[in-house]
Amino acid sequence: MTKIVDLCPICGGKGKFLMQRCPSCNGKGGIVSKLNKATKDLIEQNKAKLSEQENELFELYKSGFSQKEIAKKMNLTVAMVASIFYKIEKKLNQPIRRTPA
Repeated sequence: MTKIVDLCPICGGKGKFLMQRCPSCNGKGGIVSKLNKATKDLIEQNKAKLSEQENELFELYKSGFSQKEIAKKMNLTVAMVASIFYKIEKKLNQPIRRTPA
């Protein structure tokens, strides 16, 4: 199982807690881990599963941009970047569905 982002246990990655910034993550939503070879290879192999926005975000991540820099370049909040990373993580960790022969 691949882990790309550690979501805030209070806000669940949304960066908001009752219409205010989450006091636990200060509105960031989660912490994106450093890219390692296994994660990079897994994402490269499964690019077809990802949306255009998710692929764009991954390219910036792969190029070494921080979560904050990615948010600025894509005109998103930092919490939205964490949320998109979480969606990528979920897609990559889905079991392969096999159709009966």
